Amino acid sequence: MLVQYLFVFVCFLIDGAVESIFPVSFTMGHMYFVSCFGVCGLVLTIRKMDFVDAMILSVLSGMFYDFFYTDSFLVYTFIFSLLCIIVKAWTKHLGETLLESVVICISSLFAMQLITYGLMLVTGQTTVSFMVWITNRMFLTIVVNAVFVVILFFFANLRDSHLKKKELRIRKEERLFLYKATKARK
Repeated sequence: MLVQYLFVFVCFLIDGAVESIFPVSFTMGHMYFVSCFGVCGLVLTIRKMDFVDAMILSVLSGMFYDFFYTDSFLVYTFIFSLLCIIVKAWTKHLGETLLESVVICISSLFAMQLITYGLMLVTGQTTVSFMVWITNRMFLTIVVNAVFVVILFFFANLRDSHLKKKELRIRKEERLFLYKATKARK
């Protein structure tokens, strides 16, 4: 469990590094992308967890994102919790191939950005039209993050194989201990 939390945390740190290298320009005529390495790492992680653990990780990730990246209060905690519910519903119908992982991450990313845009529009924090938002922000964000998901997919598989090897080693030790205990009784 700790490895999964650290994996998501490192993904959010990579987001910070990418955003410092490629700063966002909010001028109306320019296209820009928002690095969502952490969100994609969260999606790839929570799709393999049970619902309660996934919701806890989503809430903690949302609080971290609110505090360190957006300086808002519980907005992304709510969005990441809603994203967890959406991802857990979608993963029942998807496998774990690279293409399906890219689809679920990009769909989740679009849903998260759409919810954020909707909240900003409703609260009056933005006056950008939907078409300008799609062309200037979402197009490049989806393309760049699709590349990130491919890279992240391989790291997530490395993490999962490490966890499986660790669990298998623990199970072997348990069987060996059980075998010795039953042999000693006879």
